[in-house]
Amino acid sequence: MAGIVERGQSLKRESLSDLMTIVDRKSCPFMSQVKKGAAPKNSFVEWPLDKHKDNLVRTATYTSGISDNLPIDGADIDSNDFENYDDRTKCSVYLQYARRVPKVSRLANMVSDVAGVGYKKEMANSIAKALVAHKRDIEATLCSSQETAQETSSAPYQTRGLGKWVSS
Repeated sequence: MAGIVERGQSLKRESLSDLMTIVDRKSCPFMSQVKKGAAPKNSFVEWPLDKHKDNLVRTATYTSGISDNLPIDGADIDSNDFENYDDRTKCSVYLQYARRVPKVSRLANMVSDVAGVGYKKEMANSIAKALVAHKRDIEATLCSSQETAQETSSAPYQTRGLGKWVSS
């Protein structure tokens, strides 16, 4: 019987593929569709809204065969015919600041040759992963039901999630 068996060999070389397999392939469909604009100029953002009437065309009620919202040709306009369409309001939200910081030492970045990453590419790889995680964080926040909040000495700014906008 042989004295050296495969499972007990010492200093055996490890067989690593030079390709990294990405197990988690989540996409960010909401962030892919959000319009990117200019950077905000303030931590508190406001914009005007103009609300349309709930029922611009009133339901027809017939008196003597005439609907109450149809004019008679040639008839004068009186004060009861005018409607107020000045239904404006202001929406506001605080910005939310978020970050992901990769942790790779200078030495690890300079000397490491990691399988699937490459020589001197550990920091670049970590930054790429941090950006994906950051994009997911932003999407989760924007699609949440959190309320906007101003920064205090113990809590950061929070933006309002889409769930709050839709529910109100």
